[in-house]
This record gives sequence, structure tokens and C-alpha cells, in this order.
Amino acid sequence: MKTTDKIDEILRLHILEDAMDANEDTANLEMNFILGLDVALEMEKEDEEKLLMVLQNAFFSDSFGKLLSSEMEVRHETPETIASKTMLPLVVINQLIEDHIHTTNVPVVMMKDLLKMLSISFERAEQAIRKTFLQLKHDLEHLTGTGSTLVAAPAFRKGGILSKATVDGLPKGSGKDLFENEEVLEKYLKRLKELSA
Repeated sequence: MKTTDKIDEILRLHILEDAMDANEDTANLEMNFILGLDVALEMEKEDEEKLLMVLQNAFFSDSFGKLLSSEMEVRHETPETIASKTMLPLVVINQLIEDHIHTTNVPVVMMKDLLKMLSISFERAEQAIRKTFLQLKHDLEHLTGTGSTLVAAPAFRKGGILSKATVDGLPKGSGKDLFENEEVLEKYLKRLKELSA
């Protein structure tokens, strides 16, 4: 199978999985947007391979919450025991398990201790952290517009979860995005890798 065929297949799977959660209006808007894009018929081989790797990691790897849950189950740990051993607040551990917060909101030293305690390698954690980041980013981009929709908020900030109305009302530069962007994610993962070595 050619690389472009693999990319097409992964994207089809992603669209089908997304369609189960989306309402009809959102699905139609996304499909119209996709069909309206200019099609690039040529792509450098290196770019194809990079895109394929990113898509496979994003689609086929576990989220950080699933990874934590499975490793906790194997080691017969509970969120309470993890909280007592790592000094992370119980509410933060539960939010991590449920993929409700960006991992970059957890101090990197505490994250290192959590991974060490559960014997999770940096490589597995990195894939899972990236998957959760993409999920949270996707969720934020696809808010339905109802005031009851909740989005992830930094774990160590007052409030924990913000309503859509609160997020929409935040002025630019309010600090909401300080721990939740790609640049910060890359720096966080680089530091986590250094500490995990």
C-alpha cells in the first residue's frame, strides 16, 4: 500500500470515528470545508512519511488517561494511592485519567514521578500525551455553542473547569493559553525526557 493510500485510510477512519460524536450540522460543515480545500497532488516523500507517522501516532495510540488507567489497573493502584505517593492532588489525577486537562498543567517533576511510579516509559508517555493534547484541542475547536459545554482548564488554577461562556469571555492574553499550546507541549516533553533519562 502506498503512503498516500495509508494516509487516506487513516483519515477515513478518523472522520468515521468523529462522525459518531458530531451532530449533523457540524459534520456537514466539516465535510464542506474538506471538499472545498485545494488538493495537493504532489508531496515530498519525507513529508508523506512524517504526516503518516503523526497520523498513526495520533489515531492508534492510547490517550494519556487510558494509559494511566491501564497501568494503574495492572499495578492495582487507585487514584487515592497515586495521590498519596506522588503528591499530586486527587482531583488532578482524576482529571488526567478522564483526559480533561492538558498534561502540561502538571508540574514536570511531578509528572516524572508519576511515570516512574507506574513504570511508564517516556516514549509511551510522549505518544499518549500528544494524543490527549490533540483530543483536547479538537474538543475546544468543536464546541457546540451551548453554555453547558465544558472545556479543559489548567489543573492548578482555581476553578478546574470553565464553561464555554467563561472561555468565550476571556480577553486575549488572559493566560488561558499559557500551558495549552504546541510550543509549550514541545518544551514540556523535552524537559520530561531529560528528567526521565
